[in-house]
Amino acid sequence: MKIKAVKKLYPNKTIDELKSSLLLFYLLESSAIVLIALQIWKILNFFKIPLKPLISLTGYNQFCAGETIEECNHVAEKLERFGVYSVFDYTNEHSFFEHDFEKNLESILNTIKYQKKNNKLNFSVVKPSSIGHFLIYEKKSQNILLSESDNKKWNKILKRFDVLAKHAKNSNVVLMIDSEESWIQSAIDEIIISLMKKYNNKKVVVATTIQLYLKNRDNYYKEHLKKSKELNFIYAVKIVRGAYMQKETKRSKNLGIDNPICSSKNVTDKQFRNAIKIGVQNSNNHLCIIATHNEDDIQYTIRLCKKLKIKLQNNNIWFSQLYGMRDYISFSLSSRKINVLKYIPFGPLNLSVPYLIRRAVENSSIKKQLRKERRMIKYEIKKRKFIS
Repeated sequence: MKIKAVKKLYPNKTIDELKSSLLLFYLLESSAIVLIALQIWKILNFFKIPLKPLISLTGYNQFCAGETIEECNHVAEKLERFGVYSVFDYTNEHSFFEHDFEKNLESILNTIKYQKKNNKLNFSVVKPSSIGHFLIYEKKSQNILLSESDNKKWNKILKRFDVLAKHAKNSNVVLMIDSEESWIQSAIDEIIISLMKKYNNKKVVVATTIQLYLKNRDNYYKEHLKKSKELNFIYAVKIVRGAYMQKETKRSKNLGIDNPICSSKNVTDKQFRNAIKIGVQNSNNHLCIIATHNEDDIQYTIRLCKKLKIKLQNNNIWFSQLYGMRDYISFSLSSRKINVLKYIPFGPLNLSVPYLIRRAVENSSIKKQLRKERRMIKYEIKKRKFIS
């Protein structure tokens, strides 16, 4: 797949917007600048100082579509004109109170309502800790007996998930459930499998997420795909490398337990490729969303599909990238009629800070990809100036 052969690498952006992105990606390469920015964000947020006047300095516009679902929908419609589909992601993370969980539930239900209009598959997403107590997931994952109070909270979590799945089914939307930290994941997996058994009978309603930087998760994928066939429900999965590596490593070190993370990047990459292979080989009977910013992974998938004579344009194989990152990959795929999704975060600026922090740290740590992003933006700017 020759990326530069595409007519426009960033068709959704003006030259001025491209220049702003270019500056931001230069700044993100400096770990020192990123660390200083993170501390400033945290201080402003802690003291509830309005962030909106500083919005252009936060990277919010690069990685988030807006504060409301209407603003988000405007961005999605713009992307769709170029063949890129969207999944709305409400960015409120790690809430602590029941009224917050209910408020988040309503926000996610609204995203499902907005997503139901497309002819292709429509997607929405939920982060488990946004609709339930982190500690309850942790206790369930570690088989700790719940108190009467905790049990009520757990039942509320189950009810919220069921409400979302039911609404997704009625709206013809796929509800993608995010993965979280490994020590709460088994409770989340339990919920997801239960929902798949209930709703994924004739079509895909619920999809799980598998983080391949965790040991043996490619085998987990294979085992649950097999289980779905035996129990007669449709499996659906988004495969990712993962987002909590530093936290996982720190926790395992502090507790003196085995690190759940793969021993090296090479092992993670091997697991991820194996997961792609499992997804492609079984694409006739389940949904696989390959979430990656790695061009080699995408090329590998395309070659594998060609070898197995599987059409990439079928609705069971999708690629996915985050909004504001590797846009040149997304539009290159869509120009070839290959299914591609953009994760579009939205929400109040103060609630989006944790998400923005993760994106800043992620970009700062992958300097090679940052440089490639800058090269592609500069190439696009130069090409447009030459044409004009």
